Amino acid sequence: MSHADQSLTSGKKSTETLSPIEGFDEQPLMPLEDAVKPLMDIVPDLDTYVKKAKDNFESKTDDLTVDELAAIWLYTKSWINKDESIYMQLNRTLRAAVREDCIP
Repeated sequence: MSHADQSLTSGKKSTETLSPIEGFDEQPLMPLEDAVKPLMDIVPDLDTYVKKAKDNFESKTDDLTVDELAAIWLYTKSWINKDESIYMQLNRTLRAAVREDCIP
């Protein structure tokens, strides 16, 4: 298990200071299917999970859109192999020293 994974699961904080990631607030919102395209080769069966997530919320009447609700569900979903989860993949990337991987 990498140091980043250990800090995610153990509650330990990294002492390394990373530069902020800028530019996300300037990006247009897009459909969930488009937003997860870069993850399709990294997260197994992601297209199936996206469809399931959207199906789960298609009849919800909330302040959030179906895509927003589905994105939260995907991020917080328990995965059989937790290293394949979007939570772990995203947080591993956000904690990586290579900040260019985080640029939108």
